[in-house]
Amino acid sequence: MTLRSLALLASRMEELRAYRRYRAAKERGAGFGWKIWLPFFRNAIRHEAQSAWPGGYIRVADDLLMYVPREVDASAGYLLLKPYAHEPLVGLLCRSGETVIDIGANLGRWTVSAALAVGQSGRVIALEPISRLADAISKTCLLNRFHWVKVINAAASDNAGEAVFSIEQENSGGSRLGTMQNDPSRTFQQLSVKTISVDQCVEEEKIETLGLMKIDVEGFESQVIAGATASLRRFSPTLVLETGHESAESRKQIAIMLRALNYQIVGVPAGPALVEGSWDDYVRRKGFFDRQGAIDIVLMVSK
Repeated sequence: MTLRSLALLASRMEELRAYRRYRAAKERGAGFGWKIWLPFFRNAIRHEAQSAWPGGYIRVADDLLMYVPREVDASAGYLLLKPYAHEPLVGLLCRSGETVIDIGANLGRWTVSAALAVGQSGRVIALEPISRLADAISKTCLLNRFHWVKVINAAASDNAGEAVFSIEQENSGGSRLGTMQNDPSRTFQQLSVKTISVDQCVEEEKIETLGLMKIDVEGFESQVIAGATASLRRFSPTLVLETGHESAESRKQIAIMLRALNYQIVGVPAGPALVEGSWDDYVRRKGFFDRQGAIDIVLMVSK
């Protein structure tokens, strides 16, 4: 299939009836009037659009297409139905020619933004353990000719091997290593995935520079950092670390490991600002860290 035919396929997929109805109603209220502002009707249209999606490419910008698989959960639905925006931190923290490692890449929003930021002279390594999501990122990169991106279908951990991984059925972004039990709001599918340490990845991929590392692993950040110690010491990359799911003990371990490597918390993104925070705030969940849900932290080495 040629690039032109793929682009045509993407255009045809965007004309799906349910998808078109949702977008038109959301953006202009056409055909629905006041109903689109009521959650019940809006959700009904959204579910229709998601259930009708056969898998394919969505034009998210004039010059960018992203692949969304047929299995549409909350993460895929965001790309399918919401206005797209590049990850704002990437443009601030990435430089042309740098290498970026995206750990817990999901559908590749960070991967794509990083690929555009570092350009053809840079490199992006995306680690994603869920096969269908890793495959989706690969398809996105193939169609957009991001040949400087490599997708590795594995979970980052403190060692190489295999481990149980729990896929959250309703929201793949909530998937994580270990066995998770179902509850009234979430169901999980367990499978065995390949694990790899960042240090092993750096060695195997012959990485010589590392400008940014993003870690989004739903509470297993301490294991990822333990397996990346040599690389962090060698390259001192900027870190973007998602926090909010880890235990109190894990927070202490993360603080001990990163402080030993001279990392300091630069700030927590809040709209166009970076709110200042400290290691004490982080460990004790004070100030901006005293909130429900996940937030990102930007960390840099203090020279």
